Amino acid sequence: MTTPAPTVTGATGPTAPAPTPSTTAPSGNGDGRRARTSTDPSGTDLWRRFRVPLLLVAGIVLVAVGGALLQDSDRAPLDPRSPAPEGTMALAELLRDRGVTVEVAESAIDAADALRPGSTLVVADPFLVFPEQAELLRQAGAGTTGRLVLLEPDDYSLPVFTDEISAGFDYHDTQDLQPECELTAARSAGALSAGGYGYTTTADGADACYPLGGADASWLLRVPTDADSAPGLPQASAETAGDGTVLAAAPTPPRAPGDAPEGDLVVLGSSAPLTNDALDEAGNAALALNVLGGGDRVVWYMPQLSELTEYTGGQGQEGFFSLLPAGWRWGLVQLGVAVLLLALWRARRLGPVVTEQLPAVVRAAEATEGRARLYERAHAGDRAADALRRSARHRLAPMLRIGGTQADDPTVVVPAVSGRTTGRHPGQVHDLLFGPPPTDPKALVRLADELDALVREVRSS
Repeated sequence: MTTPAPTVTGATGPTAPAPTPSTTAPSGNGDGRRARTSTDPSGTDLWRRFRVPLLLVAGIVLVAVGGALLQDSDRAPLDPRSPAPEGTMALAELLRDRGVTVEVAESAIDAADALRPGSTLVVADPFLVFPEQAELLRQAGAGTTGRLVLLEPDDYSLPVFTDEISAGFDYHDTQDLQPECELTAARSAGALSAGGYGYTTTADGADACYPLGGADASWLLRVPTDADSAPGLPQASAETAGDGTVLAAAPTPPRAPGDAPEGDLVVLGSSAPLTNDALDEAGNAALALNVLGGGDRVVWYMPQLSELTEYTGGQGQEGFFSLLPAGWRWGLVQLGVAVLLLALWRARRLGPVVTEQLPAVVRAAEATEGRARLYERAHAGDRAADALRRSARHRLAPMLRIGGTQADDPTVVVPAVSGRTTGRHPGQVHDLLFGPPPTDPKALVRLADELDALVREVRSS
């Protein structure tokens, strides 16, 4: 009889045989990486955790890219770099095709540095040029020959350049104009459809072209000047366009017949014919090329409102942000945007504003109406008009970024307001803010309405 093999028992039963060496691979996906577990964050969890920082970064990048793209396209009217309808890029390209160099200057210093003998200097906004800027250009152009072209100057800006030309305050509507002069530049261009200011002159040997209907004034005026008697700005040495068209009028004594003047000054009653939108109409392109293409270089001066501070007593006054490098200023803007977005994300929602029933309703205009009745009883319409104008100027001051002490200075306020409005010319703005008192109550009411309209227009610009 066979005896069974004995087994070793323990407290819990028979002992299991000893395990053999394991050949099971560790948990994973077979390439050495750890397998996912239920505690690992999913893609949705990661998006919820990092979406705010990612959105902030994306917003900053979009603002930076948008600013870079808009920097070159956001140009002022009459800018030769602007393809907008009110820009002059088309004219600049036509001049370059004829071999004329066109250089844009945004300050009087840059314009003076760019001047060369025989250059044509175009001043796009003469009413923004101060005597100090004109003197700087005068010194830079001393002893040179060239042409000065003023676009749409008025009686406020003309004395800065010359005392031989005057312009009325009337701004004429668009009309068909004929040259009616001996200037070859105008006769070769032919008829125009233009409006704007009209000019008269006391200078000898001047050419008055395109007389305006109903006014003893001309839309284009050319005054020959000498190096000694000129307004000091570079004048044209030869009056020929890029295609060889002769522009010089008959010479004046004491020059010998056939000699070209050492320089000249040309004023145009409107800048509209030079813009991209109107350059292809009638004789606009021919006249523009004849007037501006007489030399091999055109310096297009675009005066800036930022120069007002420098030439009105603000020299040497630098703010905190002007001391920061350009990159740091842009970084502060981006940081401000990020903080604003973070505040919007984290800020608690507030409930509606709690209203309280007032025991009595008082009209806000009651004090104003009472003061108006006092002015009326005292027949103080002049004082009422002065108070209205002074209030409007001081409301405009922070919008124009000028100091409160300069709000009553017409040489500062009028150019600044004209630069922020459309269809309002410096003469109209001056009469509205600094003009004589109204003659009757109806005129006083109209003045108040016009002042309110002006403030609203500047605020919305």
